[in-house]
Amino acid sequence: MKLISLNLWGGYQGQVLFDFLKEQSADTDIFCFQEVFRSSFKQSPEGFSGRANLFSELCELLPDHEGHFEKTSQNHDNLKLKMVDFPVDGGQAIFVKKVLKAAAQNTVKIYEGMGRPVDPTKENLPTSLQNVEIKINGKLLQVYNYHGITFPGNKLDTPERLEQSSKIVKAISVAEGEKILCGDFNLTINTESVNILASAMKDLIKEFYIKNTRNEISWKIYNNKQNFADFTFVSLGVKAKNFEVPYTLISDHLPMILEFDII
Repeated sequence: MKLISLNLWGGYQGQVLFDFLKEQSADTDIFCFQEVFRSSFKQSPEGFSGRANLFSELCELLPDHEGHFEKTSQNHDNLKLKMVDFPVDGGQAIFVKKVLKAAAQNTVKIYEGMGRPVDPTKENLPTSLQNVEIKINGKLLQVYNYHGITFPGNKLDTPERLEQSSKIVKAISVAEGEKILCGDFNLTINTESVNILASAMKDLIKEFYIKNTRNEISWKIYNNKQNFADFTFVSLGVKAKNFEVPYTLISDHLPMILEFDII
């Protein structure tokens, strides 16, 4: 089995991103994407920072996969952090090979309602733990896709991020079967927020000595070199045969590629 997790950066890199996904789709069973847009507009209005109809484009690009979209924002340009005057949803998506017949599960709201009002024009957009359930050779696998709290941009611990990790662990712990948790957590390595997640599952970033999950696009945009944001965690019954994070410029994040078996 093969899973790829990637923050798509709203599809900003266009064809080079699509070429990569098309090439990988032949032997990838599960894609977990963050920063995905969905809209009735076929073309992105001028000034919008991503591809407003990216989810539909992905559905066309990956015809052998079934797409599941989770909306976390509305009429908002997540990349520029501003409201827009046309209908567009922002969120994350999981694509699963149709032959696996994944069942969409209830999504757990993580950051919404943490004691402060959500201001969609600023820094505290809601976050959701997206989940699909798959049976592989009679064994149950829960796949969780997450895009974490964005600010502050230093990706260090905050009370909200600590609570975020605790709520994720609680939500996952009650589910049956083996688990894979992946995505852009907006956390750096060696934070307590990451340690909380790793207390319940294996941290493949550490286990495979991954050096970074970001690239020169992000380093130039933000004028600092942060090496981490993305993580993949697996339960004990998920055997990671291989895990790599190849350097590429298909997004401002690097893809995490996991080959695994359920034992």
